[in-house]
Amino acid sequence: MQSLIISTFYFTLSLFVFLNVSKAQTNITKTIIVDQSGKGNFIHVQQAIDSIPSNNQEWTIIHLNPGVYNLQDTLTDWEGRHYFENCYFEGAIDFIWGAGQPIYQHSQINVTASLLGGGNAYITAQARGSDEETNGFVFKYCTIKGTGPAFLGRAYGSHSRVLFYRSVFDEIGCTGPGADMSKRVKWEKNLSEEEVGQLVSIHRFINQEMWLQKQLEH
Repeated sequence: MQSLIISTFYFTLSLFVFLNVSKAQTNITKTIIVDQSGKGNFIHVQQAIDSIPSNNQEWTIIHLNPGVYNLQDTLTDWEGRHYFENCYFEGAIDFIWGAGQPIYQHSQINVTASLLGGGNAYITAQARGSDEETNGFVFKYCTIKGTGPAFLGRAYGSHSRVLFYRSVFDEIGCTGPGADMSKRVKWEKNLSEEEVGQLVSIHRFINQEMWLQKQLEH
């Protein structure tokens, strides 16, 4: 597993149910700094998360200063609906994984497969377990680059679902050498236009309750 290198990534974490957010709650009450050199509140990301009570009802920002924060499974996107924009992710094996329901938009993914000594890299490991589950990973208008051979992902569940839309890979409106389907696995599912539309729509896939509009500006 390779590392997540934080350069300009600004991570905002709100540890209360988004349905309880009201328009009156517009002030950030606490900012937590994570800095590996010891110049912040905590050295490790998990320490910062653990410091926030589970019944928290206030806006809390966790800011990650530049550094290498993880040597395994860079981003665990395990549960819930999330929106990532203008982010940078780097790794080699399963470095975006879980059973979450996110949209990654206008983000950069750097695959460091060359560090594996000849082995193949895997960008995602998505854990959807049945047709009834609504989760899946959607990469929209992203840039995927790096060194060495890499798979877009591997199945971490019986019904794993990952869509790269209008990015450098995949066959749905994508371009570049990675869009060649001739060496794809035979069991890959080709989605209909309606299915693609459902997945790539921020409103229909992750924002049904309009919770994104209730986020703070910063």
